[in-house]
Amino acid sequence: MSHQDNLARVIPLGERTSCLEVPRELRAGAVPTPMISPSLVGAPSAAAADAALLPQVLEQLHDGVCLLDLKDRIRFWNSGAERITGYKKEEVVGRNCHDRVFCHSNQQGCSSCGEDCPNKSVISTGERQDGEFFLHHKEGYRLPISLRVAPLRGQAGSIIGTIHIFAERPQELAALEHAKDYERFTFLDPLTEAGNRKYTEIALHQAHEAFVRYGRRPGLAMIDVDRLTLVNRSFGLAVGDQVLKAVTKTVISCLRPYDFLGRWRDDQFYAILADTHAEHLAALANQCRAQVAGSALDLGAHCVQVGVSIGTSLLVPNDSITTWLGRAERNLREAKSEGGNRVITDPMHTLFNWFQPPSAE
Repeated sequence: MSHQDNLARVIPLGERTSCLEVPRELRAGAVPTPMISPSLVGAPSAAAADAALLPQVLEQLHDGVCLLDLKDRIRFWNSGAERITGYKKEEVVGRNCHDRVFCHSNQQGCSSCGEDCPNKSVISTGERQDGEFFLHHKEGYRLPISLRVAPLRGQAGSIIGTIHIFAERPQELAALEHAKDYERFTFLDPLTEAGNRKYTEIALHQAHEAFVRYGRRPGLAMIDVDRLTLVNRSFGLAVGDQVLKAVTKTVISCLRPYDFLGRWRDDQFYAILADTHAEHLAALANQCRAQVAGSALDLGAHCVQVGVSIGTSLLVPNDSITTWLGRAERNLREAKSEGGNRVITDPMHTLFNWFQPPSAE
């Protein structure tokens, strides 16, 4: 059953109404009981029965469901929300949604809080909003989701809160699951579940061969985790390992299902993009950088945040694997030397010269 099918069974969207109604105003410390409008069920007694039944239905949904009041405090959090975000009910109910819980970002890694907040827009306009975002998981990585936000109205018809319904995006989840396929070839990095160094070497040769034989041009993003040594020294190696796992999941969520991510050394990864071009390679590298920079590992008393430096290079005619890696490594060193948390790509004038047609002379 699709995300929208699930939603349609709980929220009567369409011609009759565009939101849920609740029988009383939201009160501090109380979890609201949403109800279906009496006009849809024909009698007050039926509405009362629905009021008791609907929270149970919401709890059983595979999708995440969250209710917010007008002060952005979380009032309801179902088991689907627990599964998707990693946060338990007791950890979030009563907290402000901006408090490390609902800090969504868009495709470019920019925060959706502030002027672009879908919750504020729904309260302001009274209209439902749908969108695609990156959710901040409790374990510190970004997860791609589809989000629907609709207004909650009281008996008087005024907006008293919002309902958020969210689900993982299947296409991006395929990329996350793709990493687990490496285990079939015993080429899995045991900590991060990215490809290990041996598998990365094989993937580099396969990408080079595909370009030579079929002209499918790959791109390489050499990714280095900034400040990992400081994290290990300040919080211990166990926390450093958690950071590496979070960065890996965040980067994989940005890749396409047929792209590759491998761990080259302790804090360095290679992302190999199949059949790409310079603009896409640069855009995806910047998306990875922004999503990692906008994520954090919540340790309770502390919040650990790192960035990544990325050097990219597009495979060009007459390249060997060594020269291809060499350009990416040079760009990575430049990114690190400029302070980290940035992407350095091949200069466009260099790419232009590479792809010029041969002289007629």
